[in-house]
Amino acid sequence: MNRVPKALLPLLTRALAAALLLSAAAAAQAGEPAPVLAEAAALAAVVVQATPEITAEEGERLTQDRIAPLRARSSDTARLLEDVPGASVYSAGGISALPVLRGLADERLRVQVDGMDLAAACPNHMNSALSYIDPSRVESIEVFAGIAPVSLGGDSIGGTIQVKSAAPRFARPGDSPRVSGELGGFYRSNGEARGYSLGASLAGENLALAYSESGSRADNYEAAGAFKLPGLWQKLGARPIAQDEVASSAYRGARNRALDLAAQREDWLFELGLGEQLVGYEGFPNQRMDMLSSHPDPDDPTVPGNYLLDRDGPANRNRLVNLRASGQTEWGRLETQLFRQHVRHKMDMLDERIVGLMMPMDSKATTLGGHIKATVDLSDAHALGMGAEYRRYRLDDWWPPIGGPLPGSMCCNDFWNIRDGKRDRVGVFAEWNAQWAADWLTRIGLRHDRVSADTGEVQGYSSGSYQTDANRFNARDRSRVDHNWDWTLLARYTPVNTAAYEFGLAVKRHADLTP
Repeated sequence: MNRVPKALLPLLTRALAAALLLSAAAAAQAGEPAPVLAEAAALAAVVVQATPEITAEEGERLTQDRIAPLRARSSDTARLLEDVPGASVYSAGGISALPVLRGLADERLRVQVDGMDLAAACPNHMNSALSYIDPSRVESIEVFAGIAPVSLGGDSIGGTIQVKSAAPRFARPGDSPRVSGELGGFYRSNGEARGYSLGASLAGENLALAYSESGSRADNYEAAGAFKLPGLWQKLGARPIAQDEVASSAYRGARNRALDLAAQREDWLFELGLGEQLVGYEGFPNQRMDMLSSHPDPDDPTVPGNYLLDRDGPANRNRLVNLRASGQTEWGRLETQLFRQHVRHKMDMLDERIVGLMMPMDSKATTLGGHIKATVDLSDAHALGMGAEYRRYRLDDWWPPIGGPLPGSMCCNDFWNIRDGKRDRVGVFAEWNAQWAADWLTRIGLRHDRVSADTGEVQGYSSGSYQTDANRFNARDRSRVDHNWDWTLLARYTPVNTAAYEFGLAVKRHADLTP
């Protein structure tokens, strides 16, 4: 137990005396005898002991008081990072903006959602990792735009972003089961963006069950004024486009659902999360392609590759299973996690650009990952963190052929861009955290990652001009292995709550395994 500081003993004495005086006054007013206060009552020393928690976090942390006001302006989780020092966001669809940390983005960052390393199964990264969680579900965000700890790094050089949903809440011992619910909605006039969110939970002392759901949609938004010159382009699409309208900026049918089950026993917490996201379609005005489903025309099966747009989709389906366990032991803390993600993604072009211009693209990806981390309390001021991580990624990306009355260069076989793509990572790390004083922290970390990749043979639409390049690629040895060593040396000085200074050196590596 921690000892009560001597400076607090006079305050405690005065508080106790004041409480007794108030009690005496109340008793006198009620006509009851006042309690007797001894003149020389000596307070016995109260000794409380505990091991202080060494907080090695130095990232920029966004909690509910900062996140809640930001939800009103966007349905995109990445937009919550716009005011974070060192971070910025560039637009990519209505709910799929991409974060940037000090000029580095995409795969150069490590983005985690509830501890899961998620990835985009799209060549254009339309389904970015942060698009898989709705802002209404975000409880906190931590951004490491500087030197990220090796425990939060690995195969990334730009920094780390950790997004977390709310932790499970249990009923207090002896209380009746805890029942709660919430319902919300929004409307934004520009683009007529609207949506809803709801949640319900039932929890006892040791078990908790929660369900959440959210949905959103928006039409094309408008600029402050006409920014496009009139011309023939206005007649090429399925409908006329106003000069102040940003075409292909709409999204529809975005729905997120999550079911969470948690159990606690003594000092251990077990969590199982199931999630699904469906997106009908999403326009990308700054890209040629859109997140859009299409399929062969069932009324004209005689023409192979005659495709129709399917706005009801879904164009993107993401399913998650997340299993976690954490607990406190005599020597420290232990965390384990196992997760699986499956993504089915489609692209094509909305007919707002040009009617009849089709280019279907399909992708599917599966990620299996997990980790085990241990924090050993060496003393009150020193802790040793150790861990191992695993991530297995599989990707197929192909483009169905387009035929029609006048088949061209996109006929007549599937174009296999990536077939049986594989990227696996196994990492181990160790780091020493020392809290030398209340305002001084140091960290020394070392990490090794083995990253391997391979892919199958590629194929063009036909045996014409594609064949030479396909043969050259297929003849290569396409397997690659990288061994990456990362290390960090960091000192952090925090004189006050509103200022912090970091001094450090780090080496970070990201594997480039292009055949």
